[in-house]
Amino acid sequence: MNRLLSIGQAFLTFILVAVLAACGNTPPPCTADELLPPQVTSGPSEGEIIATLRPSFAWQLVNDCAVQGYQLEIGNEQQAIISNTATTSWAMNADLQEATRYSWKVAAVAPDGTVGPFSRSTTFFTGPTCSANQMMEISLDSPSSGQVVGQGAPELKWSYASYQQSSVCMPEGHRFVVQNQSTGQVVLQGDGGPHTSFSTSIQYLEDCQRYQWWVIPTMDGQPANSYGSKKASFSSNFGGLCASCDSANLQAPVPLTPPDGAIWTQPSPVVTWGYDQPYCLDAFEFRAEISPDPSFAPPVTNTQFPAHEFSMMFDPAAYLLQDCTTYYWRVFALQSDAGGSQVSQVSPTFSFITDFTGNCQDEVPGEKPGGKVVRDSVCRGGPGTAYPIRLYLSGETQADFLGRSEDSNWLVIRRPDGYGECWMSASLLETIVSFENLPVYAAPPLPVVELPTPKPEKEDICIKPHHPDPENNCWIWFPDKCQWECWN
Repeated sequence: MNRLLSIGQAFLTFILVAVLAACGNTPPPCTADELLPPQVTSGPSEGEIIATLRPSFAWQLVNDCAVQGYQLEIGNEQQAIISNTATTSWAMNADLQEATRYSWKVAAVAPDGTVGPFSRSTTFFTGPTCSANQMMEISLDSPSSGQVVGQGAPELKWSYASYQQSSVCMPEGHRFVVQNQSTGQVVLQGDGGPHTSFSTSIQYLEDCQRYQWWVIPTMDGQPANSYGSKKASFSSNFGGLCASCDSANLQAPVPLTPPDGAIWTQPSPVVTWGYDQPYCLDAFEFRAEISPDPSFAPPVTNTQFPAHEFSMMFDPAAYLLQDCTTYYWRVFALQSDAGGSQVSQVSPTFSFITDFTGNCQDEVPGEKPGGKVVRDSVCRGGPGTAYPIRLYLSGETQADFLGRSEDSNWLVIRRPDGYGECWMSASLLETIVSFENLPVYAAPPLPVVELPTPKPEKEDICIKPHHPDPENNCWIWFPDKCQWECWN
């Protein structure tokens, strides 16, 4: 009997110890001050274009205390979806909007209902991606044309019509380029996803310089140059110490396009020029003139610009070119001297011939060497594949030859869009008129630019949370993932 009591007492003692042990393993409730951001385990990643409109999300609790549940936020610029769940995963039960930018984050909720700190916000995009016939023009928002920036690393911002209007497609990505306008050196270049901004802490501008920048969308991983933005010119002045312009040293602008003797195929005239005077803050202007009369007797169309503009498109509603006609153009640099009188310098005069339909050959004096592109090809900035691509040309495109390399393996052609010239391999051209007597063009210097690798956006906004468990040595901080991980 005593032995049976001893066995029963031992069994009851075992049950009591087991119950107490189980109670001891139950984590205590979290207080609001203890909550840490949950660790994301799956879901749309930063900058990703997702194929589904009903994505799933998952995470895990970092704390060793008990929580009531979690709050998940998914939002775009117009609305936010807030979901409360008791589990560490959640899936959309309704479609997100197509071609829209979203961000998502998750936080733990304490037993008293307090919402803790959120995980790092992750931006993603819904598809589908844009095809060629869906692409729309990109607008450059900041720095805007004519803006004076006061720091060496201004944020780049642009907008895309189909993206802003939640259109039927999303751009696959963008390439942005910042170039010193005086030297032609590319000071910043990068490729990214559908993001419409870029920021970095690396100083990529120099003081008292003039720059231009542009953005090109990408399709199938390649830049779609035909759908790129216009170029925006801006200037740097970090401390207000840039030199003032001296009207006595005013220089003549350098005409660029249309090049002298070009064939122009568009009814609306567009002219561009360069200016080599070092940057200065004092305002001066350019005036462009165009006329069928080489003496620029009326009619003359002209306009005035602030000095940061280096191109001009004449208003088609006010002035259209006539077909099969020779036109002359020039540009003035204008500035007032100390006495208030206007000082000017004028560029050399360039001419071009209009031919909108290709039927003006009889009116264009002299037969020019030329040919046609034998297949879809590229036209480059110099005689070799190391030079950047300037233009994509389809097969059967007619080409006017301007010059050749010394070995005649590369030809300089007039760009069919009227914007200057570029180089093509002679093997890609079918010769209609011989180019043996073409002048030899010197190869331009190869662009050699050492650029820092832009940091991903997520590194710029990563905030390191508190150590999950200072007494446990298994935890290791991974900066590239911006998260703690326990490695046993």
